[in-house]
Amino acid sequence: MLLATAEKGMLESRDSLRKKEGVLLPTFISEQIQRLAQYTGAVEEILAEYESEFIKNEAKRLKEYMESGKSVNMATNLIKFDLADERAEIAKLTRLVNSSWKIIGVSQSRIKHLIAEANNQI
Repeated sequence: MLLATAEKGMLESRDSLRKKEGVLLPTFISEQIQRLAQYTGAVEEILAEYESEFIKNEAKRLKEYMESGKSVNMATNLIKFDLADERAEIAKLTRLVNSSWKIIGVSQSRIKHLIAEANNQI
């Protein structure tokens, strides 16, 4: 799955849970958290690849800077500038993934609460 597709699906599922149905209807909540979990898992798999490539690229650049005579401190600073966009994307995706798992947990609790509430009214 492409990152854009997975991220869009994740954000749409999160938005659905903010609607009235996402607060009141256990079946709707369940469907949305299932979708959210699938999309979040897909984003997380892509994120793992990004992080792996980032670490390899960071090490490669450090080696290149060191071989060109740069100090460790200078090389580290240059790498921060060179890889800022990648680091920002990884940070953004990490936050989205983490918050999505939290939303899933809260939504599961909400379903249990709604079911318990319905059982007590009978």
